Order: sequence, then C-alpha cells, then structure tokens
Amino acid sequence: MAPQQFVQKPYKVTGEQYRTGMVPPDANTRDGLCICRSPLTPTGAPHVHGLTRLYVLNDTDWVMQEQWSPHDWFVVSDAEKQDRF
Repeated sequence: MAPQQFVQKPYKVTGEQYRTGMVPPDANTRDGLCICRSPLTPTGAPHVHGLTRLYVLNDTDWVMQEQWSPHDWFVVSDAEKQDRF
C-alpha cells in the first residue's frame, strides 16, 4: 500500500487560569490541582501533578489538559498561553 498524507485536526485543550488565593479543588478531582505536602512541595504550595513532572503554580498560570491525553496535565504561563492559543 502506498503511503498516505494526513492533516491533523486543530489542537484542542481545556484550561483554567490559576489565581493566587483561589480555593483549590480537592486533589482527587479531575482538575489536577493539588495542595498535598510531598518532598517536592513541603510547604504545600499549589501544584499540578503531570504525567512526567510536577508543576508549582504561580499567579495567572494556566492549568491545561489536551483533549487526546485527558490525564496529562500541563501548566503554561499567561504569556505563553496568549502566544500559543
């Protein structure tokens, strides 16, 4: 069979902006945001558990999730979000 060429559909993500002082959701919910105390975040700073790394959140960061990898959370700064999306 001869190779075929395909065009990928637009990249779809969902996201929510984190603001300092917002009430974080329960760490066991789908949001990915967590305030657990671990060796990586001994102060309990708000963070997100991605599949390959832990993201510590700063004010105005965006907690994002792509449609095709629903369990792989990632975090981008507000400036990066504006540039990429």
